[in-house]
Amino acid sequence: LQGLSLEDKLQQLVKLLGTEGFAAEWNMVGEHYHITEHNCPYLVVGQHHPEVCQYDRTLISTLLAVPVVQQECVLAGGDK
Repeated sequence: LQGLSLEDKLQQLVKLLGTEGFAAEWNMVGEHYHITEHNCPYLVVGQHHPEVCQYDRTLISTLLAVPVVQQECVLAGGDK
């Protein structure tokens, strides 16, 4: 992903997440980029090993080279 714009990195990330079973998309909300994962292929595993969610955030942050803030999580009672 080196040399790509953040928007191009986001496109590649969404494709990568798709290969892992996520239905994901990204969009701009004001001045912020939002990634929405509409499902979680790790839901059953996450119920017993919530650290899998941290792995997801770390992967996204590392690939994009920016900090990631999770807004909502199914395991924490969210819709997504």
